[in-house]
Amino acid sequence: MRTMTMMMPGSRRRQRCPLLDDDGGETELFCASLVEGLAHLERTLQVVDGGVSMRWCADAMRMVKRMQRDMLAIFRNADDVSVSVSGEKKGGCCWFEHYMQETAALLDLCNELKAAVSRMHRYCMLVDLAAASRSGDGWAAPPPPVAAVRDKLTSVKAEWLGKGNNAGGGMVVVALVAKITMAVVSVLVLQALTSSRSHIVDVSPLTGGGGIMVPEELEPWHRSLSLIHGRFPSRVTVVEHDKVSMAVQHDGGDRQQLRARSGELREGVEMFDAVLDEVFDEVIRGRNEMLGILRDKVLT
Repeated sequence: MRTMTMMMPGSRRRQRCPLLDDDGGETELFCASLVEGLAHLERTLQVVDGGVSMRWCADAMRMVKRMQRDMLAIFRNADDVSVSVSGEKKGGCCWFEHYMQETAALLDLCNELKAAVSRMHRYCMLVDLAAASRSGDGWAAPPPPVAAVRDKLTSVKAEWLGKGNNAGGGMVVVALVAKITMAVVSVLVLQALTSSRSHIVDVSPLTGGGGIMVPEELEPWHRSLSLIHGRFPSRVTVVEHDKVSMAVQHDGGDRQQLRARSGELREGVEMFDAVLDEVFDEVIRGRNEMLGILRDKVLT
């Protein structure tokens, strides 16, 4: 198991985050809802022989979708959108910029996951065709582009969430917490879907494993994210995919068994694909709405 720490070496006091108190409690409610979602993922995470289910991966992306929806609800009522993007970024931070960066990264992720889903669909077709012809050729799934994805997602670093001089107040915290959560959960899901047993993506830098302090108000969020990360296998696959591989290797290519296992994988892939479409639509809708709000505020 892997462990993460967010405490500075030798530090005994956690830094408080005054930004959580300056938006009428919306940031605190957002973080509480996120903690609840992460706790559900941790409770339902069942690791079987180094694999996780497609259903869990779909639930993880549903949580990402809810997080986007809740974040948009907070930002929709912001009064300082035009000020935040006008170039006067006090403290070097802008919540609108963080939101646009996070959602752009999430769209990139959706495209990569779509590619992984497409490869799994092709794999199911190969299994079905091979079962029909009783041929042992073509079992291997195409190699995953893990290296390319690693460069994109692991570039998201944890930032100092305890600073109190950021323009945008608690909305900066919302944007950063969402960005870190999205990156960590997404890398784990992507590793599972690409069945990358030979490729390990270290996500500890995303959560500030280098010794960044977490404000005490954000400790429940950090703890929930750490529990999932700690329980996740360092080399992970999708359970349904492993069952197909085992049927190929140990059941002598039995036609009915192969079709049954392939059907289970296909069902899980289709479910995940539908959730992925929902995430994509939610992100596009949110970005368009925020750009529209910005335009209206600038014109008025």
